[in-house]
Amino acid sequence: MNEEYKIISETLEEGSIVKGKNRKYGVVDKDLKVILEIKYQSVTEYGMVYIVEKKDKFGLKDKNGKKVTKIKYDEIKGTNSNLCICRIGEKYGLLGVDGSEITKVIYLDIKPVYFNCADCFIAQKDYDKYGLLDRYGNEIFKCKYSRIYRLHHDKFAIELNDKYGVCNINGEKIFDFIFNSQPLFIGTSSLLIARVNDKFGIVDLNGNVISDYIYDEIYLCSRYATEMSAKINGKYCLLNKKGERLTEAKYDYIKYFSVKDGLIIVRNAGKFGIINNLGNKITEVRFDNIIDKEKYILAKCQQCYSIIEYSGEIVAKDVDEAFVKDYDRKIAKEES
Repeated sequence: MNEEYKIISETLEEGSIVKGKNRKYGVVDKDLKVILEIKYQSVTEYGMVYIVEKKDKFGLKDKNGKKVTKIKYDEIKGTNSNLCICRIGEKYGLLGVDGSEITKVIYLDIKPVYFNCADCFIAQKDYDKYGLLDRYGNEIFKCKYSRIYRLHHDKFAIELNDKYGVCNINGEKIFDFIFNSQPLFIGTSSLLIARVNDKFGIVDLNGNVISDYIYDEIYLCSRYATEMSAKINGKYCLLNKKGERLTEAKYDYIKYFSVKDGLIIVRNAGKFGIINNLGNKITEVRFDNIIDKEKYILAKCQQCYSIIEYSGEIVAKDVDEAFVKDYDRKIAKEES
């Protein structure tokens, strides 16, 4: 082992990144022969190249230590592909690992659309001017939109003049600029909650309207489910992903209690009840409080209690506190 440096990162096939006594970095091969001189502020392996830093500037070297680019960039970031995002001053561009400049360094910002992936990029060319780049640097969407949001795989919400539309990755419009706010996904489905003329409805990513724009509000009952709470004429009803009303619009509040068990809490005039995710009644809306006891659900009405299993079965109705304590002791004994 050369006493002038120590190995800090090993890759058996290509070599190892080392740190010298001079606090500089380089690369040696399996036989400890120096491939990349130990003179850089940092060395990062990125696929078939190294990102190197010298005098606060970055460049690319190949696995033989040969120059791929000049060390002239203020920053180089990988994207889990054969592309990098590079920066000079306050401007960004796309750089190939072969040293080719995929785009000029002219953008205020460039970010991968998908996490750490380089299929396409959201690019900002000017204040409030966003577009979409493909992996070859082509502007799929010209940099003229106020915002671009990825909705689902190859579908995007785009904002222009305070209106929102939906396009696919080829720039083809699925919905024109008709929405008053950014469409929001419904759980894990490919459906969106959309707002037109301050009324909410449900649409899909093929351009179909699933539920007309008639609701004052639509909320997901849980981020992990597709059932929704929709407000109309001052009251809420339960909607499914087909836009069908599963209950009448008669509640002040609808929210999931247990997604796994399909149980939903509803409230009306300050009292709580339980329904299932098909809209069927489990309990009357008459309780002051509904408590998750982990092993069961405890519903309280004044000084009386009801014990409800997560299956929806009512074990005991309108019992006193002593009964509940006995029931807890019975559960504890069965578990011991």
